[in-house]
Amino acid sequence: MIRGSISLSPVADVEISSLPPDQTTKAILKFLGIWLPIFRVQYLTRVSSLLEEDRGMAKKEDRISENLFLYLQAKAKVTNLLFHFQEKKGVDFLIFIEPMLMSSKPIFMIEAKRLPSSDDGKQYVVGRIGRADGIERFKCEQEGFGLDKSHCAMVAYIQRGTFSYWFNRINQWITELIVDNDNYDEFDWEESDKLIAISSSAGDVGRYTSSHSRKTLAKLTINHFWLDMRVGKPV
Repeated sequence: MIRGSISLSPVADVEISSLPPDQTTKAILKFLGIWLPIFRVQYLTRVSSLLEEDRGMAKKEDRISENLFLYLQAKAKVTNLLFHFQEKKGVDFLIFIEPMLMSSKPIFMIEAKRLPSSDDGKQYVVGRIGRADGIERFKCEQEGFGLDKSHCAMVAYIQRGTFSYWFNRINQWITELIVDNDNYDEFDWEESDKLIAISSSAGDVGRYTSSHSRKTLAKLTINHFWLDMRVGKPV
């Protein structure tokens, strides 16, 4: 049944490398829109079956991302997309076109974040002094985040709070950064950095977009996919 649903999508029926850039982005976003909600259900179902002492590890950001990588790569076998997961450095997921050569460059990137993170969740937007994080990494073109493309994605694993809470909280942080622009020399925070809600076909996956000026590159649109990963909530 799952394979049947993906076969109806342009991602499965058209070789990605034959598409123009805008259609390639649409195909990747459709791929994510189909499979992220199903991953969420399957992962939470598995976590709920674990002993209480094992659930803590399963809720860690890197553990979820590692499982998401394996899941998406398996589903991508019906396409010519190749996922690469970077656990320790740079953006979390890079997407390439197969066959991948030594000189191949990624066509899309995905950054994953847990909400809340180890502190209050602000790392989704900006890091601590001297250490960029979240959206800020794309704006300042931190090493590994300076892909010369017009679109990328961020995936949030929401483990506490609601979509509405995090939407308002993140946009409030961006408002505060706009006021505090004097502390940023290489780029400005702007109203367009704020998230805009868009429709989602899955109730437990929130969809948002935001548009960002960068230090040297052209504007970047971030496509946000928020997964409700609250353990114990019905899936």
